Amino acid sequence: MRLEWDKVAQRASSSTLTVEEEQFARLVAGGIPQCIAYQEAFKTNSKYSDTKAADPRIKLRIKEIREAVMKDTEFDVAQVLKSFMDVYDEAREWKDRANALRALENVAKHLGMFVAKSENTLTVNGLSNVPNELPEQLKRLAHAAGVQLILEEEEEESEHKDLTA
Repeated sequence: MRLEWDKVAQRASSSTLTVEEEQFARLVAGGIPQCIAYQEAFKTNSKYSDTKAADPRIKLRIKEIREAVMKDTEFDVAQVLKSFMDVYDEAREWKDRANALRALENVAKHLGMFVAKSENTLTVNGLSNVPNELPEQLKRLAHAAGVQLILEEEEEESEHKDLTA
């Protein structure tokens, strides 16, 4: 993994940094704590790395390296789905039903076939002064969102106020 990281870091540009600063940026971008990266890059026992980490040139270099690594490690949906299908096919060949089912479940989840069921209720009070078509529009909107809409009349609302007073 270290060799791949170095290749990616070299592809990103580093024109104004010293060799030590470049090494520090690479180590920090790779997830090494700043104090350890500072000691390793600058060959010192001092743990004071704040000035180097705050340097805008080094911050930019760390960002460049991280972005280059992210670009190289991006997965697209097609690759992931193909991998799941490969696992599925191989598991079926080996008659490994558990892993075949798990791979198929992951594909189905991506396709939206397995949606966690939950009951959502929205209660709306005080709609007596709105046009008649608005409550119907609200019901259609709630239905499309998968939410149960309960429209309460003002009488129930006033009873509720009396109980809480």
